Amino acid sequence: MTTYVADDLSVLPFTHEVKAGPYVDPPRETVRDSLSKLGVWDRSFSPDQLIEWMDAAGIEKALIPAQVAGTWQVSYETVAELCSGHPDRLYGMAGFDPEDIMDGTRKLEYGVNDLGFVGAHCYPHWLQIPIDSREFYPLYAKCVELDIPVQIQVGLAFQKTRASMGFPRSCRPDCR
Repeated sequence: MTTYVADDLSVLPFTHEVKAGPYVDPPRETVRDSLSKLGVWDRSFSPDQLIEWMDAAGIEKALIPAQVAGTWQVSYETVAELCSGHPDRLYGMAGFDPEDIMDGTRKLEYGVNDLGFVGAHCYPHWLQIPIDSREFYPLYAKCVELDIPVQIQVGLAFQKTRASMGFPRSCRPDCR
């Protein structure tokens, strides 16, 4: 029997504390509804529980993205704390806000250089900015400078109020 080991699985930072914070307060019905449809809302976890689930599934490592832009946020510090108990298994990804380019690139450097994050992450559908928009160019340049990958949520958005922005073709001539 062949054994497959997954690596670099992306996991929302859905701890009990985070679920009670940015996903709920102030009310974030869109996020909560999306997570409910995905069957995730009732499955918050502690970092140790996440490791147990990963072990049971044969998953060696997971990426945990911070979200620092749009209508809900999970801070770099929250993600760093979540990963700190399992530094060889859980890795932080620095969320990026292309609407505040200078602060976004500074935070990205802070996440990588000070918190040990291994890459950048972005949900373009939350921001309604196509991934080939010039607002992302500083992110891409900073990732090259820091020699880190960028992980971008692509595909269809589950939220009815959000257009899918993960495809370059989604950028119309009239968009940014």
